[in-house]
Amino acid sequence: MNGLDKVIEHLNHAHLDTLLNPPTNDMILEHLKKEMGHIPADYIEFLRQCNGLTLYHSGDYCLFDAQEILSFHFSNDNLLCRSAWKIGYWMGYDIVINVDDIEKEYLYAGDCCSTDEFICVGNILNFIEEIVKNGGDPYWTINENQYRDFSKK
Repeated sequence: MNGLDKVIEHLNHAHLDTLLNPPTNDMILEHLKKEMGHIPADYIEFLRQCNGLTLYHSGDYCLFDAQEILSFHFSNDNLLCRSAWKIGYWMGYDIVINVDDIEKEYLYAGDCCSTDEFICVGNILNFIEEIVKNGGDPYWTINENQYRDFSKK
């Protein structure tokens, strides 16, 4: 069992009313890879196993499916720069992947009303593990000295 398998197993047993989407199909995943340019390997595996998720049957706790990611990125509502791909929404925070930095810590959380106040929250495995530990609540602390700006320039 790999790291993602363990994390998903913990998620399923965490009593968070988790809804895991069925795996993404290869055609949509290939389209997402083409558009994003770089996708972290563990995030690709996440989409292959469960194409997004929702906790507590609520839109306040969700990681989008691949089609939603593509739709949002190319919508007029997207105010983020090209390298930031919104993959979810968590209790007032947008969750984004920075495709310019996909080595280890590529996942960021930022106030949903801002494009310049994002902080690094690790990778998809860290994110799910910490969300499980915290009962679905955000685990990150805001430190203004660590803000990342994802505004369109």
